[in-house]
Amino acid sequence: MAGLPQYVGTESLTGNTTVSASKATLYAFLVPANISNLQNICRAAFDIPTNGEVKCAPLDPMVMLLFDQVSWLGNPTARRLWTVVSPALAAGHGPRAHFRALPGQGLIENEVLVQIPVQITNESTGISYPALFTPWIWVDNPLSMLVGREVYGYPKGPGIVSGMKDLPQYDAFTAIPIPMPLAVNASPPSLALSVFGGNINDLYWSYRPLLSVAPQPPLGLAPSPLQLLTYQEWLDVLNWLYPSSAPLLNNWSSVGVTQVFLKEFPDITDAQLACFQQITSAQYQIQKIYSTQAFNWPMTLTISHLDSDDLCTALGIEATVPVWGGVQVVLDFMLTGGSVVWSAQP
Repeated sequence: MAGLPQYVGTESLTGNTTVSASKATLYAFLVPANISNLQNICRAAFDIPTNGEVKCAPLDPMVMLLFDQVSWLGNPTARRLWTVVSPALAAGHGPRAHFRALPGQGLIENEVLVQIPVQITNESTGISYPALFTPWIWVDNPLSMLVGREVYGYPKGPGIVSGMKDLPQYDAFTAIPIPMPLAVNASPPSLALSVFGGNINDLYWSYRPLLSVAPQPPLGLAPSPLQLLTYQEWLDVLNWLYPSSAPLLNNWSSVGVTQVFLKEFPDITDAQLACFQQITSAQYQIQKIYSTQAFNWPMTLTISHLDSDDLCTALGIEATVPVWGGVQVVLDFMLTGGSVVWSAQP
C-alpha cells in the first residue's frame, strides 16, 4: 500500500507476505451449527465494524473443523534480517541498519481451525464472492501465531494438537517425505486439541482440553477398518447436505479459495477499543495435491467448556455432536495475494 512506512521489526517468518506450506496433511470435518449464531459471528466481525460497508453471511448452517499438519512452513527463497553497516561502508553517514536476505528458514506446524463458508459483499465496489472466514484458530508454535495475527489477521491462539504423527526435522528441503494417505485397513483418525485458557473463576489458566474428534462405532461395536469414499462420492453428499457451500469446499480441496479476516489490535488506553482495524483477504492456493481421501465412518466431536473458548455457546451446538465429511488431503499450498478490503479511519 502506497505511503506506508518501513516495518522495523525482525520477527517475520518471511521477507514478504507469501507463506509456503509443503507436504501438509489436512483433516476436515463438517460440523452442523446454528445459522443464527453464525450470522451473529459474521456480523460482529464484518457488518458492525464497517457500518455495513462490508457484509458477511454464512452460506449454510455448518462450520468446517480443520486439523492441519505442515511438514515445512516458511518461504523457500529468503528471510530478511537486520544487519548493521560499518561506518566505513556507510560512506561517512555513520552506522546504519538495513536488511539482508538469508536462505529460507521454516518450521513444522500443527494447527486447528474453525472456518465458516461465507458470502462477502463489498457495498462500496458492488463485488460479492464466497470465502472462508476463520473466527477461531490455534497453533503450536509462537512464530506462526505472531505472523498469522500481525500480518494476515488470523485470531491465532496457542494450542497443542494430538493425534498427528510426530514429524522429524530434516537436513534438506528435498529430503522431506510425502505423508501417506489413509489406507483401507487403517484405523479411523482420533484427533484432539488442548488450548491455553480457562474459566472465569480459575486463579490460573493453563493448557486445557478443548475438543476432540474420534470414531463413534455403531451400536457400541469396536472400530472397523476405514470405509473409504471416492472424492466424487464425497462431493455428491456435500452437495446434498450443504448445497450453498459445496462449490466453495470443492475449490478448497482442489484449487484454492479466498480467505477473509478481521485484523485488529486493542488500544493501549482501553482494551475494549481497537486502535487498528482492517478487513483483509488472502488467497489460499493449492500448488500440488498428493492424495485426497474421504472416509465414511461415524465420527463424534466432543467439546469441553472453557469460558475463554466457549465454542458450544458461540456456535449454538451441544457438547457432543456427530460430524460428517471426513476427508484427508495431502498437498502443498501457499497463502499469498494479501489485500486490504476495508480499513477503519481514525
